[in-house]
Amino acid sequence: MKYAVIDTNVLVSAMISHNAASPTVKVVEAIGKGELVPLYNEEIITEYNDVLGRAKFGFLHLSVARLIRTLMDKGS
Repeated sequence: MKYAVIDTNVLVSAMISHNAASPTVKVVEAIGKGELVPLYNEEIITEYNDVLGRAKFGFLHLSVARLIRTLMDKGS
């Protein structure tokens, strides 16, 4: 099992990518499949929410919440 702290920029890039073969998309997919365990704490989750919730990205609140929930469910 591989463990990693996922940089917020990786999540932003994965969410804006239109390329399924993008390395950042692959990181998020690996988390979803349980191949990579994201490590986090309260401060990291707060940063994810703050950054991914910025209006300039235009991410849907539901998409951000789902991604963060997946990180928390699959992570440690």
